Amino acid sequence: MLNSAPRKGLTLLEVLITIFVMAIGFLSVLTLFPLAARKLARAIDSDRATLMAGNAAASATILGFRDMAQVALNSELAPLPPQDPRRLQPSTVVHLDPAGVFSGAGTFAGSFLLPAGLNQLPANWREWVVSQDEMRFESNGLPEAGFRRGERYSASYLFRRRQLNDPDSLECLILVFTGRPIEFGNNAFIPLNLINDPTNIGGITITEPGTNGAPGPSGPDRVLGRSSWIMDLSQDGPKPRWKKFYQVQSAELTGVNQLSLTFDRTPEAPITNAVWVDFLFDWFDRGTLP
Repeated sequence: MLNSAPRKGLTLLEVLITIFVMAIGFLSVLTLFPLAARKLARAIDSDRATLMAGNAAASATILGFRDMAQVALNSELAPLPPQDPRRLQPSTVVHLDPAGVFSGAGTFAGSFLLPAGLNQLPANWREWVVSQDEMRFESNGLPEAGFRRGERYSASYLFRRRQLNDPDSLECLILVFTGRPIEFGNNAFIPLNLINDPTNIGGITITEPGTNGAPGPSGPDRVLGRSSWIMDLSQDGPKPRWKKFYQVQSAELTGVNQLSLTFDRTPEAPITNAVWVDFLFDWFDRGTLP
């Protein structure tokens, strides 16, 4: 005859099985924490970058950046005869980077011009192109001298006329950088040495441009890899391409100092000239300025 009296406890096997099931549940929950942290960091960056772009767009007019670009483009237009067809084509690209210039970084020589007059900016230029949220202030309201945080935001500008002889067709792109150590004179644009590789349809193959992750006074202090931005400067006729940014999805060593990059999308046309936009978080199209 079986004893139907209820048991007074659990067996050891049942306890072990319960612990095992609970452990799987806890591990599943724990894996969500780093993912949530990354998403949160990205959301904060996106929010501040958008605010930075809005402030920078207003600064383009208030501080005269738009006028500086117009002066540079007028100098491109002036030597052309009245009937020259180049007057009806897009202009070259003007890059204005006050934070980089004043910190000693200079500008990328080649497809970009540095208009004269940047040294005429007001003394508080920094307040317009560097995020104030990432600075510590003195009691008098001025930024603390020599202070720098690891994550700060700064902006630079790309200008171009859709039609060289039409000043009202001036277009503007705003580049927002995060974590860019502008006090140390880091140039935002790193020229890339491209290797002809017809098999790499979704990207490009380059000579590895970094310093193996070691900061250097004359080179990048980040490693070119996933989430890095590449700007296409290949020529469409006599002018560099416009609004051609690609984000790196993977970077693999395929030879001695040879790096193959794949992008978030297939390039619209073969890339023959490009720069690595180091520390770029995102770019914002501000359309045609009045």
